[in-house]
Amino acid sequence: NPDNADIAAWFTSRGPEPIMNRWLTPHVAAPGVAIYAANSEYQPWREPEDRTESPYTFMDGTSMSSPHVAGAMALITALKPEWTPAELQSALMLTATTAMKQPDGVTDADLFDMGSGRIQVDMAAQTGLIMDETYDNYVDANPIEGGDPKTLNIPSMGNVACAGVCSWTRTFTATQDGDWTLSGM
Repeated sequence: NPDNADIAAWFTSRGPEPIMNRWLTPHVAAPGVAIYAANSEYQPWREPEDRTESPYTFMDGTSMSSPHVAGAMALITALKPEWTPAELQSALMLTATTAMKQPDGVTDADLFDMGSGRIQVDMAAQTGLIMDETYDNYVDANPIEGGDPKTLNIPSMGNVACAGVCSWTRTFTATQDGDWTLSGM
């Protein structure tokens, strides 16, 4: 049912991210409930009487939503082969829709339910702004090594130690001429 695509599953992980505690997760949302997917006959997690030999079945979970995101990034890569993985991710995050609901299907979802929102491939491919970050900067931001994840140039901004006013610096690259207005929730 397409109407269920924008309802956050009850099992959705919610942020902030537990290890670095510096940004919100999930970054984006994608359909992950009752997805018709390839099935394996090898099912050690099921009782023998519950196993199915069907090559396809309906499945739930991050393992079902993550292929939507990977596929979206592959499609955008075909259109924008010069973009880095970080730029692709930022395109998905900066153009996501926040018109999502909590598991009850009625209450508006919040950032902890959906991150930036549900991906929109068509919008991401046409985004006017992208953000980039390097592998080395990710490594350098590791707090276990004395780094600061808040310094990463990513669309997510969070700080569990913040009470009141906090600030972040982000750098964007325009992909086309235009004017932009930025806002936060």
